[in-house]
This record gives sequence, structure tokens and C-alpha cells, in this order.
Amino acid sequence: GTGAIAVLALLTAAPWLATSTLNAPHLSTELRIGAALLFLNALNGAQTGVLAGFEAFRAIARVNLIQGVLTFPLAVAGVILMGLTGSVVALVASAALAWILNHIAIQAECSRNGVSIRWVGFWSERVILWRFSLPAFLSGALTSPAMWLASSILVNQPHGYAEMGVFSAANQWRTAVAFLPSLLSQPLLSMLSNLGVGDSTSFRKLLRVNLLLSFGLSVFMAAPLVLSSSWIMKAYGRDFLAGRPVLILLVLAAVISSTVAVIGQAIASLDKMWWGFTFNLVWALVLLSSASLLVPRHGALGLAGAVVASYSVHALTVTTYCTTPLRKPLRSLPTGCVRSW
Repeated sequence: GTGAIAVLALLTAAPWLATSTLNAPHLSTELRIGAALLFLNALNGAQTGVLAGFEAFRAIARVNLIQGVLTFPLAVAGVILMGLTGSVVALVASAALAWILNHIAIQAECSRNGVSIRWVGFWSERVILWRFSLPAFLSGALTSPAMWLASSILVNQPHGYAEMGVFSAANQWRTAVAFLPSLLSQPLLSMLSNLGVGDSTSFRKLLRVNLLLSFGLSVFMAAPLVLSSSWIMKAYGRDFLAGRPVLILLVLAAVISSTVAVIGQAIASLDKMWWGFTFNLVWALVLLSSASLLVPRHGALGLAGAVVASYSVHALTVTTYCTTPLRKPLRSLPTGCVRSW
């Protein structure tokens, strides 16, 4: 339902968004095609949640692997045949493939676990929509629009698209740094949810191990990128060499965000999603306010600085919340992640 609403909104607002936020009216067609990607990603997110609930992490990995392998040839073919429009169509096709594979995997898991899907009486579960689904949706819905708006500040500056090119090139490596920690943390939510019912010692131990693992992995990935940042940016072209500080800042942001994401999983596992939404809202406000101050003066470097600032504040707020002294049983705490420190 939320995916359908987002699609309708994007289809309606595409011309205005292309003109006002992207400063590129000719991209309205691509935005409308991308609406299908929004819808499919919403469905895929729900499907991945179902598979994680079954602890079918091997199935999740298999779907991600197949999608990842096939996305590259689809994207190349799309660009060759239809240019920019083809690249967007390729992303939609990749998401559709993932939906089909997830659907097959869910049917198999339901059969294996003796679960039958019934719609009768489903409305009795509506409290979950308010306590978990709504804040989870709002938290996720903040991320893309916040980055979108911050990016629109950059592209509307003089030489904005050239600066955006530098930022996008460097941002690919931020994604690379976060990939492994993100992959390893996928099983964490369901595991913490099971332990949070009463086994507080194991809960804190598991959380502590994952915090150290995510931090260590992200630093391991980030260090060689920082050391070779000049060569990496130069590989994109001479004009990109000046973007070396942008790459370093975004890699730093990846280390912070990968580590803090583990605490976010703990907050979700303890059914404190409204707190999670509050922290994400603070992140978005810091990102946009920092971008509005830094981008006009420093371009892509200013946007990278805004990303670091937002994740640094996010880390501070979440950590402060999680280290409040606790003397109550795990489930009644503001969060149970507390004593992991």
C-alpha cells in the first residue's frame, strides 16, 4: 500500500521534481519509469523481512547473489540500447527479478515450516502497524528524500552537476565499505529479537560482538581506500583527482554508519521503533542543515562533510540512548543494548 502511494506521488510530481529539484526537466520520463523501482523495492523489502523472520539467510544471500550477477549485464544492455532510459529500465528489471526469486523462496520456506498464509482476521494484528511498521516505514522514507534534497542543493550550484559527478564517484566507495558489514548484519535483527525475550546476557554478548565485527570490517575496508584515494579518483579522469578529500570523508562516514547500524538493529529488536524514527529524523535534519551551510561554499566536499556530520550526530544520539544506566528486565528497558558497552 505504501509502495503504491509512493508510485502515484512520483508519477504525478515527476515533472516538478525534475525541474525544481534536479534542475533537469528532461529527466521526468526517467523519474516516472523509476516509480516502478520504488514499488518493487517496497515489495522486496517486505519479502526480505519475511525470509529473515524464517532465518532463511541462505535464501536471502542466494537471491542477492543472482540479482547482483544479472544486474550488471542488464545495465550494460540497457545503456547500449536506450542510453539513460535503458539504465533505469534495467534497474526496474533487476528489481522485478528479485521479486520473483523472493516469492519462490518464501513459498518454499512456508512449505518447509508448515506455514499457511491466511487473510482472515489479519486486521487483529493492526497494533503492529502502529508500533513497528509505521515508524519503520517513516524511518526508511526519511533516508532517500533527505539525500535527494541534499543532492539537489549541490546540483543547483554553479557547476553543480560536475560536482555531483565527483560526489557520486566517491560515494560508490562508501557503499563498498558498508557492503560487508551490512551483509553480515542481516541476520542480526531476528537473532536479537529471539534473545530479547529474556536472555539478556546473550543479547548483550551478541550485540557487542556484532559492534566490534562491523567496526573492524568497515575499518579493514576503509583503510586501503584512504591510502589509495588519489589513484582511485584519478581513475575516473583527471578532473576527479581534486575529489580525493570527498572520498576520504565518505569512507569515514561509512565506518560510522556501519557501526551505528548495529545499534539500530538492537533498537528495532526491542520494539522501540518510534525512538528509531526520532533518531533518523535528527539525522535527516542535521544532513540538510549542514548541506545548506557547507555545499554553497565547498561543493561536493561540503556535501561529503554534511554526510559525516549527520552520521556523527546520529552515532552520538543513539549511543547516548543505549548507554543509559539500566536496572530493569530487558524487555521493559528503553533499550536492552545498554550494557554491551
